[in-house]
Amino acid sequence: TFPATPTASATATASMSSMNSTSVLRGGFSHGSESAMDMAMVCLGLHCDGWTSKHMVAYSLLQTLLGGGSMFSAGGPGKGMYSRLYTDVMNLYGWFESCNLQLFMYRTQGLVTMQALVPLTYVAPTTKILCDHVRRLVAEPAADEEFQRAKNQLKSMVFMNLESRSIYCEEIGQQMLSYGHHKPPEEWAREIDALTKQDLMQAVAETLQSPICYS
Repeated sequence: TFPATPTASATATASMSSMNSTSVLRGGFSHGSESAMDMAMVCLGLHCDGWTSKHMVAYSLLQTLLGGGSMFSAGGPGKGMYSRLYTDVMNLYGWFESCNLQLFMYRTQGLVTMQALVPLTYVAPTTKILCDHVRRLVAEPAADEEFQRAKNQLKSMVFMNLESRSIYCEEIGQQMLSYGHHKPPEEWAREIDALTKQDLMQAVAETLQSPICYS
């Protein structure tokens, strides 16, 4: 005999229970084998509250402010060249092949990660540089020009990404599933404009209250 097939309502209930469960970030350290490797990816992960967080806009602005990229990237020069990880990291330290900040956002949890690809012999100084930039985010506010540039770039990305009607319709569906309502790009722009340097510093400070992931 075969076990009874779960009903649709039971499956839906179990699915919703899984979605509403809260994950716990434990932090930690991980490293791979060094044999036959000449490059290493150094990653620093900080916990954030996901796309339902009150700091969601601040995290997005942080990604634009730090930016970063590769030493050689397709699409022409100038993309993100004024972001902090370009001007204060890749332009100063020649061993970086790439360095960027990425967000991994889920319903209630997320990660703010700084990632760098460097020669194996430069892992230690790279780790210090990444940690110094995290401390700098909390210790001192961004310069006025730098802060406004990041705001302008984030707003332009929001509007340009929604120029296609198919992408706009997809965005509406994603927001309805995520938030239960649709927030138009004009409202996102107003929230970006209202963000202060202190809001950004507070968002970063809260990420440091949880264990740090390092690999």
